[in-house]
This record gives sequence, C-alpha cells and structure tokens, in this order.
Amino acid sequence: QHSCRALQNTLRDENEETREKLIDIILDEVGPYMKEVATDVYGQYLIPCMAQYVTPEQEERLVNYLVENVIDIALTQHGCHCLQGTIEHFTPQSMEVLGSKLEDHFFQLCTTKTSKYLLNRILDKRVANECDFVYKAVNKQIYEIATNSEGCAVINRCIDHGDHDQMRELVEALRPYVTELVKYPHTGY
Repeated sequence: QHSCRALQNTLRDENEETREKLIDIILDEVGPYMKEVATDVYGQYLIPCMAQYVTPEQEERLVNYLVENVIDIALTQHGCHCLQGTIEHFTPQSMEVLGSKLEDHFFQLCTTKTSKYLLNRILDKRVANECDFVYKAVNKQIYEIATNSEGCAVINRCIDHGDHDQMRELVEALRPYVTELVKYPHTGY
C-alpha cells in the first residue's frame, strides 16, 4: 500500500524528465505482472496515475501489457476500476487496440455486474466514434444483451450517448425484437 502510494506521489511531483525515466522503470518491472497489479486492491491506482503522464511510446507499452489480460482484468472489481481510470487518458489509437480486444468478449463483459461499468465509462468519457466497437458488438447480440439486466443497462447507456448513425443502427437491430423485449421487466426503460 505505502510503496504504491509513494510511486503515485513521486509520479505527480517529479519533473517531466525524471517522471519519464520512472515510468520506464515501472513498465520494465511491473509490465509482466500487469494483471496482478491492475487487480490488486492498492496497485489498481498506480496504472491510471501512470497513464496520465506516459509518452506515446510508453502508452503503447502500457496498452500492450494491459491488452494481454484485459478481459481477466475487466472482470474483477479492482481491475475494472483500474481500467475505468486508465481509459480516460488513452489516445484514440490506444482505445482502438483496447476496443478490438474487448469486442471479442463483449457479451461476457456486458452481462457481468462489474465489467459493465467499464463499458459504461467508455461510453461516458470517449467521443462517439471511439465507441463504435461497443455499438457494433451490441448490435451483433442485441437480443441476448437486452434480455440480461446488466446488458440492458449498457444498451441504455448506448441510447444516451450514441450519435445519429449509431442510434439508427441500434434501432434497426432492436426493431425485430421489440414485441418480445417488452415482456422483460428491465427492458421497459
């Protein structure tokens, strides 16, 4: 706990050159153990803090380490919290890499109580075109997602944040199932 907090404070307090060197050291040492750090009760705070200050090259390394185990990370409470804070600092290119990995396991993420919050954060904090992978994945499994209470919450967030084209595609995907979906208590919203 104390060493993790000390690293965060050092990252915040150091000048840019020293901070860059420190992040390189952290990535070298922690990178292979990213899953363990991201899902740790205290370690989860280090990664979003570091993401605020990374250079483009460091961000690429960080994303690559995270993507290796992003599903396992996202499915845990602390890991999901870590990813929620981290994605706010990622470039669109990094979000594309992360999104392609998340899309492969979207139904599991969307219907799990913890990881749905990551998807909601992406929809809340990223611009519409960076969320295309969410809409694409929702549209592929719209009925299965809509009939799950956790998944339905993600669809509601999609409705709140979609641009015109995303909304049109979402409505088209929902249209064949409307009469069936009204029978589910959580889809009435």
